[in-house]
Amino acid sequence: MLTALPDQSIGNGITSINPYPFIFRSHYNLSDIWKDIKGETDVFLDFIESPNSIYKNSALEVGGVSSVGRCRHDPPHGWRVFDDLTNNHIPSIVDQVWDMWSLKGVYRNMTESWINRHPPKATTLEHHHHNVTVAICAYLDVPEGSGNLQILNPLHTFKYAEPVDDGYEMPRQDHWIDIPVKTNDVIYFPGWLKHRTGANNSDSNRYVMTMNVTAYEMTNIDRGGYDEFNNTIGFIE
Repeated sequence: MLTALPDQSIGNGITSINPYPFIFRSHYNLSDIWKDIKGETDVFLDFIESPNSIYKNSALEVGGVSSVGRCRHDPPHGWRVFDDLTNNHIPSIVDQVWDMWSLKGVYRNMTESWINRHPPKATTLEHHHHNVTVAICAYLDVPEGSGNLQILNPLHTFKYAEPVDDGYEMPRQDHWIDIPVKTNDVIYFPGWLKHRTGANNSDSNRYVMTMNVTAYEMTNIDRGGYDEFNNTIGFIE
């Protein structure tokens, strides 16, 4: 039997009980790494946007650019600068999440990753990560006002059995939940959770690296070419 996390105060003497947590946050010093690689990252993101690019931009990007089209050719989680993040920090968190979700002991592979750049007004549309066990967003550079992670209430379907008011979906969109994020945040959630990015209302670019962790026994992805990145990030006997 699982044990609920400690109650969290939401004010006025009310506490929230979270018996089955499905979204988590850790912190990692990404900003120092980003200073060293921002220039070259912008170069390949610029190339993806160019007419001569062999990589397609994601159809989910509105005004922004994503390297998802080359996520298996040159995944950023395999870059040496992210060695400690992808081989130490993230595996330690994923191991705990795996236990909390009562998932069986299998290899967990980081199968792909990419970087999104959101200029002012840009956003990423609603989507989920098919067949992915844990989706991870590592926030490389989040200027103030550049947009948060937004998730669709996983109990959204059940809300239709409740007397929600006329403004629940439109215009308020209360079925979407804003998750505040900052530079150096790393967010973990199940791949089935629908999510999107709030519009960048700042004057600067916003950058996030997204990674997918998949149970090895549940994926048909060819592991060839990934072993060099040490993508197997955990094993439970």
